[in-house]
Amino acid sequence: MNNNIELAYFAGLMCGDGYVSKQGQIEIKSDCFDFLQKIYVPLVKTMFKKQVKTSKANDGNYFRCYFYSKRIVKLLRNWGIVSPKTYTISIPTWIKYDQYSTKNSFIKGVFDTDGSIVVRKNKSILNYPTISLHLRSCN
Repeated sequence: MNNNIELAYFAGLMCGDGYVSKQGQIEIKSDCFDFLQKIYVPLVKTMFKKQVKTSKANDGNYFRCYFYSKRIVKLLRNWGIVSPKTYTISIPTWIKYDQYSTKNSFIKGVFDTDGSIVVRKNKSILNYPTISLHLRSCN
């Protein structure tokens, strides 16, 4: 896979459910343990050569994966991905002007964290699929 495509996907994930601390912690939360273990953890290990710790949240409703890297925090900050994220994140400039595959990868990352597909029962259209994306972070 192209390095920009992987970086764009990671950036999308971080824009969705990511957290970036000043102390060098990069974290993502999800209620889907399989997603974290099969997608996120291998991505971080492959891209950044970092070991990722996984734990269940105190309330038990979701899982969190985190690792530490001041270098990657600096990279995310340069892209404009900082925490708290509410109403502060825009698509990083390098993604906006890269190839369509890079843009698509970023959108995939955001959708994988904050998107959903629901099949709704509609009187006029049976099993009507609805795609939605719920964000508070992006401008």
